Amino acid sequence: MKPQGDKVAFFEKILKAMKLELSQALHITPDMLSQLDAEPMPDWIWLCGVESAKQRLEQWTEQHANQLNQSPRTLTSPPLAEIEGQDAHKRQLWNQIRAKQ
Repeated sequence: MKPQGDKVAFFEKILKAMKLELSQALHITPDMLSQLDAEPMPDWIWLCGVESAKQRLEQWTEQHANQLNQSPRTLTSPPLAEIEGQDAHKRQLWNQIRAKQ
């Protein structure tokens, strides 16, 4: 689900850690991933709260392998609402971001 209300501010904090602005983010569902074009290649793909998205991302990467100079940096996490209230989830996400910068 696309961040709304008070979740937008928390989402913006996470994007800033990724050196992105809200205007640079595109929210898609796992079903929409197959429609995502490899040009221009996104710098980051964040799989937030959808376990099946990882498999779909692998399929997408294989499908566009000939167009990819490098794969986008990928994050996985529980849903945004769960991250905000749990220090362990926040720490895990921040560690993923730092490791991929």
